[in-house]
Amino acid sequence: LESSSGCDCSGCASCSSVCWTVEKKDSYGDGWDSASYIITDSNGEVEAAGTLASGSSGTDEVCGLSYGCYTMTVTEGSFPIEIGWEVTEDGALIAKGGAPATENGMCTIEGPTSSPTMTPSPTITSRPTHEVCWTA
Repeated sequence: LESSSGCDCSGCASCSSVCWTVEKKDSYGDGWDSASYIITDSNGEVEAAGTLASGSSGTDEVCGLSYGCYTMTVTEGSFPIEIGWEVTEDGALIAKGGAPATENGMCTIEGPTSSPTMTPSPTITSRPTHEVCWTA
């Protein structure tokens, strides 16, 4: 699966999934030189994959992720010292690193929330009185 740019999860009335932004950087400015990233879920299923084909930076939007934790593997390519990346969710940093790298436990920040449940308040049938004394 290749992650696609321009994905927008903010248009959902009630999203049941998460969007991550993968910012890719190359210090020399010639792309990742055959390096790539793969994001897999806890079952090892590939959720997204990508590379920086050319230039010094690029962004992928990875949408449709279920709430949970993922692993991101970045291969080294020809010049791993040039590679940098960050994964964010709504601007909050999930992980960052270089190459080669394997980041386990990259978890979504927000999960589905359920409606609050009402718990009955205890009723007080009798209240003991206490005398409070202050001494100076």
